[in-house]
Amino acid sequence: MSIFDQEKQLFENWSANRAEFVKDGAVDESSYLNSPISLCFVMKEINGKKDESWDLREFLRKGGRAQTWDNISRWTHGIHNLPLEDKWSQYSSISNEFRIKQLRKVVAFNLKKSSGSHTTKINELNNASSDDREWIRRQFQIYNADITICCGTGGQLKMALGLDQIDWEVTSRGVNYLEYAPRKYIIAFSHPAARTKCSFLHYSLLDAVREIYL
Repeated sequence: MSIFDQEKQLFENWSANRAEFVKDGAVDESSYLNSPISLCFVMKEINGKKDESWDLREFLRKGGRAQTWDNISRWTHGIHNLPLEDKWSQYSSISNEFRIKQLRKVVAFNLKKSSGSHTTKINELNNASSDDREWIRRQFQIYNADITICCGTGGQLKMALGLDQIDWEVTSRGVNYLEYAPRKYIIAFSHPAARTKCSFLHYSLLDAVREIYL
């Protein structure tokens, strides 16, 4: 069964009796499966979308928006080109065409399937991660990603997957991660829209992936 068919079946069951449910997952299945390192980005919630038919995958196929998705596209390109490393001047200006190309290679899903506000209410995220943990686990297993990057969601995903009793390991530069299966990693990282210089986030993540995976 294809990734898309597995997602479709999962979401039909998961969204039953819910007035609002935001679909997400593999932006383009073929591009994802053919990537040199399969990447899954685990987000918190979508911001401000109240349309029950809204689909994050369709949004990202069009390039998403600069806030949040510029950095995700940078990270994807950078990781896929390791061990080579481009200078920041190559990433300082991101076009929509660049985002479209890079985002087609990833999985991006939210722990909370209903929309929220600009600032996530942590108690609502924690409740969704706990209440929906079996559904989250099933979605996570569909992708079998080499590297899962938690964008401010490391603790919640760890709990949802039943890994909360396993201590994080730490890279030499202080990034938390764990190897939950042979050559399968979860990295606890910052949200891509964190109020930190984009270059600092970019090279910090690349350093972590280089140390953990290569």
